[in-house]
Amino acid sequence: MGIALLCISLLPACYSTAVKGVPVKELVMAQDQRVVDTASTEGEGIDSIALMSDSQGNKTFTEISGIPEYLIGPLDVLEINSHVGDKVTSTEVTVNSRGKISYSFLDDLNVNGMAPSQLDELITKEMSAFIKNPRINIIVKEFNSKNVTVLGEVASLRQTIAGEAGSGRIYLKGKTTLMDLIAMAGGYTVNADIKNVNAH
Repeated sequence: MGIALLCISLLPACYSTAVKGVPVKELVMAQDQRVVDTASTEGEGIDSIALMSDSQGNKTFTEISGIPEYLIGPLDVLEINSHVGDKVTSTEVTVNSRGKISYSFLDDLNVNGMAPSQLDELITKEMSAFIKNPRINIIVKEFNSKNVTVLGEVASLRQTIAGEAGSGRIYLKGKTTLMDLIAMAGGYTVNADIKNVNAH
C-alpha cells in the first residue's frame, strides 16, 4: 500500500520534469552528462585515496631510502642495543614527556620526531667520543605516542571474545592507511555504511 501511494505521488513529478519544446535527445544527453560528471567526481575521490596511500610521511612516519619508518615520540619505549665484539648490551629507555632520553654517557638527547635509523646514527656519532667504533641498534618496543580513535560500526566496538566492547583507540606503529585501521578495529559490521567513512 505504501509503495502504491509512493508511485502515485511520484507520477506528477515525473511529468513535470519534461520541458515543452526541448527535444528528448537533449534531455537524454543532459542525463548522460550528469552520469559522466558523477563518474569523474568518483574518480577524483579514488585519486585522493590513492594519493593518501602514496604519502611519504606525516606525524607518524617518514620514508627513508624508500622505507617507511615510525617517528619516535613521548612515552615510547626504546631498546638500545650496543655491540662490543660478540657481546650485546641491551638497555630499555622511555622517551620522557619532552621527547628526550638519556643513555650511557649521553644526557637529554632530543629524539622527538626522529626515526629509529636517525637515532641510531645520532647515538653512534655521539658515543664515538667515548667508545671506539660504537655499533648501535635501535628497536621501538612500545608504541605509545601516537594513536587514533575509531568510532562507528566496527567489530571491536560491538563485541569482543569476552562480550565486552573495546575502546576504539588504536596505537599507530608506522604508516597506516584507513583500510588498515578498519582491519585493526576488527572490520566493519553488517550495519556499517562503508560508502560514508570520514577521517578527521
